[in-house]
Order: sequence, then structure tokens, then C-alpha cells
Amino acid sequence: KASDVTLSHPDFEDLVDEIVRLHGFDAVPGISPKVAMQVSAHSEAVIFKDRIKDAMRIFGFSEVYNYSFISDRDAAQAEGVVALENPVSRDFACLRVSLEPHLMHNVADNFRYQDSVKLFEVGKVFHVVQGNVSERMMLGIIVGDKKENPLLHVKGVVGKLMENLGLIDCVFVLEKNGEELRIESDHHVMGVLRNI
Repeated sequence: KASDVTLSHPDFEDLVDEIVRLHGFDAVPGISPKVAMQVSAHSEAVIFKDRIKDAMRIFGFSEVYNYSFISDRDAAQAEGVVALENPVSRDFACLRVSLEPHLMHNVADNFRYQDSVKLFEVGKVFHVVQGNVSERMMLGIIVGDKKENPLLHVKGVVGKLMENLGLIDCVFVLEKNGEELRIESDHHVMGVLRNI
């Protein structure tokens, strides 16, 4: 005899639930979950970042942590800015393309209490490249001194850091009447030191 009732196949969770109800919750043995441990795919990058941070602390710098967002005022001076569709406020309207704006604010805040500031940050910056958002990990170093030009001091710190990381073939190329130093290794620009 044909029937017009269709029985659906129960989900696994529903089936287990019914079995447990029949036998009672006390009959279910307690077993710790087994999770396979895997080495992080980013372990080398994490180790490298930690080496940089340790070296910078040894050189007497304090680490800062800033938001990845910048204001539309700071973003107006940069190229390839990633604008957010629904920013919470104008102060968090874009993703940062450089660590510099926040580090400058950090120094200005610290200048209220001291005459010399040495800070660094390791963080991501974002750019629009051919319509796609690209992100890179960067190191930002800033020295603020009310009395002296700290450019040569930063050059010495960067040189020591490169040695610690095994980059001994790096050179500093003078630019803009001595106001800027380009850091190069094998004709590849690794960074820029400048007075700001």
C-alpha cells in the first residue's frame, strides 16, 4: 500500500541525542578530545619578528602597539590607500600605508613628559596594488630628541640590527642633502631613514 508520508534521514547529532536519552547521560564515558598538534606555518616569520623585537629592546627602544587604522587626514597624504566602506569614525577611516603617522603621534604624546623618546613598532601596512589589497609586515623605528638630530643614532641602531639578523651587505645611500638615508642590500631598497 502506498503511503504519502516521507521519512527524512535523521542528522547524526539528532541520532546521538536520542541514543543518549535512551541509555542516560551517566552511561556516556568522559573522554578528553584528541587534537593533532601542528607546527605553525608562520613559525619562521614569528621567530624572525621576535628576534627583531629582542634586539630593539636591547638597544634601549620601547615597543608600541598602534591601530591598523588611520584618519582620513593622514591618509590624504599617501598613495594607494585602502579606504574602509563603513568606518566607525573619521579617525579610523582607512587602513594605514605606513607606521609613521602613529609613531609621530606617540612621540608627540611622550614629549609632554620627556625630552628624548626611542620607540619601535612591528606591524602590518596595507596598499592597493592593481585593485587588490596587499599587506606587508614592517618595522618602524623613531627617535625623538628635543636637543639633537637623532638621524645618525638611528643609522647606528639599524646597522647593528642588520648585523644581528645576518644582513652584513647592507649599505646606506645619502639622499636629499643628508636629510635622508636609503637602506639598500643587493640593489634592493629595504627602507629609508629620514628626519621628520
